[in-house]
Amino acid sequence: MAKNVIIINQEWEDSEKVGYTKNQFRLALARLLHDDKPMILVGCHEQAICHRLAVYLEGCFPLYSIDCEYNRSMMTDKDFDSEELTGRMRPDTIIHERLSEENNLLALEAKTGKRGHSKRDRQKIENLVDSDWYDYKLGALLWIQNHKQQLQNRGEIRIKLKWYEGNEYEQEDINPVAISEGEMQIVNRRN
Repeated sequence: MAKNVIIINQEWEDSEKVGYTKNQFRLALARLLHDDKPMILVGCHEQAICHRLAVYLEGCFPLYSIDCEYNRSMMTDKDFDSEELTGRMRPDTIIHERLSEENNLLALEAKTGKRGHSKRDRQKIENLVDSDWYDYKLGALLWIQNHKQQLQNRGEIRIKLKWYEGNEYEQEDINPVAISEGEMQIVNRRN
């Protein structure tokens, strides 16, 4: 178990669980940006980055499962719970208790590169949080802008994070991560 980890108390109010989840997510994201910065600089795909983020989240949530591309709800496929939307869902990363609908903490959709989230990504997060069936406490949209030209022009990695809770999005400011001269050589060698 990771040092200084507080275990979520099942007696906590939802607002306490959400606050704790946000704080632990921020810690895991900071570790990703520090320890796995080369992955971002070489332009790794969102699935690779989500996997590394999930590794750090596991240390923050030892009693929960952290899964990437998880397409199950109990024993069935995870489908949109909406009349307007159809099809299967595979959130990029979730924090939950497998085989339970009681302890779904976070559903995350992540993007890397030049383009942000699609309307379907937002709808997926909204459906997972707003649905009585899935009942995630919190949704998040994470965009790591690691397109080669963006990195070269700005000299920094920009990150956008939006939390979704209670039918509203809240933008959180994440400080850009500077790229050193040596790191810029890695960016410049990319295809």
